[in-house]
Amino acid sequence: GPYYKGMTVAIPLYSAMLPHKNTAGSVCDFLSQYYEGERFIKVIDYESEGGIKDGVLCATGCNGTNNLEIYVRGNDKHILLIARLDNLGKGASGAAVQCMNIMLGIDEATGLEE
Repeated sequence: GPYYKGMTVAIPLYSAMLPHKNTAGSVCDFLSQYYEGERFIKVIDYESEGGIKDGVLCATGCNGTNNLEIYVRGNDKHILLIARLDNLGKGASGAAVQCMNIMLGIDEATGLEE
């Protein structure tokens, strides 16, 4: 794409290979509960189009932030996990600043864009 930062990462899963009977909706529910209250991680509701416009998830939608958006799509057999982030902001540098803040006992968002 014509951009220097921003990325999406996709992970395909097969429901039959997971330990329990899972669907895309149940995986989305699990991730929503797991990341509930996390400041920089947002799980997009399974029924919502979220940042998808005209069938496309633009990789630059989180640019300029320390945010990570997780999308779950699929059906009873195939599940696709998609993460969208600013690889220059949420990447190693943003993670280092966030970890340093936590280690120093200050607000984890200090110096980071939401």
